[in-house]
Amino acid sequence: PSGIAVINKDSAVVTSVETSTIFMLGPEGKLIQKFRCQAHKPRHVAVGQYGAIAITSRDSHCVRVYDKYGKSVISKIGGEGSGPGQLKQPLGLCLDRYENIVVADAGNHRVQVLSSGGEF
Repeated sequence: PSGIAVINKDSAVVTSVETSTIFMLGPEGKLIQKFRCQAHKPRHVAVGQYGAIAITSRDSHCVRVYDKYGKSVISKIGGEGSGPGQLKQPLGLCLDRYENIVVADAGNHRVQVLSSGGEF
């Protein structure tokens, strides 16, 4: 595992770099579901207050935001570069109360705050 975030008091989401898989766990760590991440080597994960699941992909230079079920990608944010809204090797992230994505843009040595639609 490479990342973990609490969904609610009974569940969590875990990323696996090795298998590019996202695991949703229930009480006592029981597997609820798993799905292949569209991002190569998902690293860190954060969950918004409305259930959106945001995952960084260092090698793909982006953040993918999934619906609360992990079934579909709501948005793909970033792309390699150093301009506003572009990312280079993003790592840690969190979602604020407005669902903005705060991401550690490691390769560019900065922190960016992006809307869930990707605007800087």
